[in-house]
This record gives sequence, structure tokens and C-alpha cells, in this order.
Amino acid sequence: MKKKNHPLLGIHSYLMMAFIYVPIIMIIIYSFNDTRLSGNWEGFTLDWYVSLFENRHVMEALMNSLTVAVISTVVSTLLGTAAALSLRNMGRKGRSGMNGLLYLPVIIPDIIMGLSLLVLFSQLNMPLGKTTVIIAHITFSLSYVYVVVTARLSGMGKQLDEAAQDLGATPWQTFRHVTLPQIAPGIISGALIAFTLSLDDFMVSLFCRWSKLNDAADLYLRTGETRHLA
Repeated sequence: MKKKNHPLLGIHSYLMMAFIYVPIIMIIIYSFNDTRLSGNWEGFTLDWYVSLFENRHVMEALMNSLTVAVISTVVSTLLGTAAALSLRNMGRKGRSGMNGLLYLPVIIPDIIMGLSLLVLFSQLNMPLGKTTVIIAHITFSLSYVYVVVTARLSGMGKQLDEAAQDLGATPWQTFRHVTLPQIAPGIISGALIAFTLSLDDFMVSLFCRWSKLNDAADLYLRTGETRHLA
């Protein structure tokens, strides 16, 4: 018997999607407005985008931000996935302790994380720059990847893994052909979250960057300084 959904459920879903996406769509539309005042529509123009892409400072910041985001996403995804898989087979006491450590970056406020990493880099005599920003982003992104992949693993049993090994599969073959396809959605979701958090981060980057490093944090600080960054 086919289960029927309540009609109000569909209406509620559409209203929630409109609440989330309509403001974003309006921002995109008004980015083509031929005026700096967003309240009135004065005509269509591409001047703002032309000025944006002609601004060397903005393009350099974009490339630096993308470089940091891509590197930190790849590394944090690999480390977070490896941690989730390793702790899956660990005892309950050991797993609880490691879970606490890996959840800390999710709980700790960004300003505390940034200050802590700044003190660490200072104690290690590491010059602040792109490398320290990448390390900082890996530090907090790894935890989010771990949380997502762990949630995916918690819904999986070990029966398929054990069945594959009983049929003669090696541990690598079991992981590649059985485990990995099942956790792939979690890995992809974790990677997307890590990439988004890296691009969105300001506070941690502010503490861990060199003053002359041109990145997204620098653009945030200079917002409103010129018409290109208004």
C-alpha cells in the first residue's frame, strides 16, 4: 500500500526553500543593478563585475583563498576519513576520548581557535603566511569531515565487510569495493563542508596570516574602502 504524504508537508517544504533561496536570488539579481543603492533598480549593467575582475588585488585574494581551500580540503578529507575508519574498530573507552579531542574544533569559538594556533606557531617560531593558514584550516576542517564520515559509518554494519573477507577479499579489496562505495556520500559531503568553511573563514585566518598576505580576510577588512569592495 502506497503511503500518502500530508499536503501541508509539501507546502511547508516549498516555503522553507523559498525562505532560504529567494534572498540569495535577489542578491544575484541586484548585483547587476546600475547603482550602489540596492533598494532601487536603475537598470542592468555588468560594470561591477568588469571592475571586480580588473581589480588585481581582488583576483590575487581569490586565487590565494582557492589555493588554501583546495589544499586544506584535500588534506582534511583524507585525515578525517582515515580517523573515522580507524576509530571505528577502537574500543569504546579509547574511542570516547578521541571523539572528545576531534570534536573540540567544532565546539571551540573561532577566536579561541585562532589565538591558540597563533600561540602555537609563535612557540614553534613558524613565520605566519599561507602555510600557517593552511594548517589552521586543516585543523578545524578535519573535525567536520570526521563528524560526517563517522555519522555515515554509524549507519553501516560490519556484515558486508566480514562477508567479503570470508570470500577471500584482502583488507584493501574490502575497503575499495565494499566500504568505500558506502561511505563515499559522507566523504563528499565532508569535503564540501570543509571547502565551504575554508572560503568562509575569517577569524582563524586573521590570526594565522601574514599582514601582507592577500586573501579573503584582507578583503573583509577592506570592505567599503573602494567602490570595488563596497
